[in-house]
Amino acid sequence: MGYNYTNPLYIGNNWTREVLRAWKQPGDITDIPRIQKNLTHTLNDRALVDASYFAIKNIAVGYTFKLKNAGIESIRLFGQGDNIALFSVRQGLNPQYNFSGSTDFAYTPNRVISGGINIKF
Repeated sequence: MGYNYTNPLYIGNNWTREVLRAWKQPGDITDIPRIQKNLTHTLNDRALVDASYFAIKNIAVGYTFKLKNAGIESIRLFGQGDNIALFSVRQGLNPQYNFSGSTDFAYTPNRVISGGINIKF
């Protein structure tokens, strides 16, 4: 039984490098099944992958300095970050999105880092 590596009319079905190692003829020794055209529903677990991940989505830090000199009551320094990091054994696709890697025609979340200073007189 073969495995469908792509259907070019479906969004997100790109070829992976492993198709270069796919079985082609009797005698080939490989762990990649042969590539077949239009075989979309195979009864095997070949497509199951570990999609576990660890993501740092939001982090915020700040500190207030109490001064009471020179007419300044306090100074607060702060910073915030969104979508800081994603750790996953999967390469190339974000496991937070659907199986084809699409985000429903939206961009993946941008990494945003911001900071500021607040001075109270």
